[in-house]
Amino acid sequence: MLLLQHCCTFKIIRIMRNIFFVLTLMALGSLSLISCKKDGGAFVITFLSPTDGSTVASAADTRIEVKLEAPDELEEYEITLSIDSVGATAIAPLPISGHDHVKTKTIVEQLDLSAYPSGTAFRLKATLCKNHDSTDKLESSVRFLIP
Repeated sequence: MLLLQHCCTFKIIRIMRNIFFVLTLMALGSLSLISCKKDGGAFVITFLSPTDGSTVASAADTRIEVKLEAPDELEEYEITLSIDSVGATAIAPLPISGHDHVKTKTIVEQLDLSAYPSGTAFRLKATLCKNHDSTDKLESSVRFLIP
């Protein structure tokens, strides 16, 4: 009788150990599904408006449109606008930054730059992190003028 109880206890412990192992594997598997994933591939920044070297049609109604693309999902990104000079600070409402779990995002803003003198050059810059800890970045910019 004692031997039978002892044998059942070991079977129960073995079953509980197996259940614990399976639950642990399931938990780790589900974490990998919800975490940020990267398969490699092309990260792309496209300036739809304004384009590099262009003069916008209206300083009072300047359209900023930037498309960000990632092979799996976007990590951190930032869009800034400044006067095209060394040490210039960002012009509101930019910078715009975020972290989205989508493959493609298009940022669109309408800005009034009419307070700046005609012919002022601006620098629109986009930075896109290629990995979760932001150690690998893609940066691109365009220069444009107001009439």
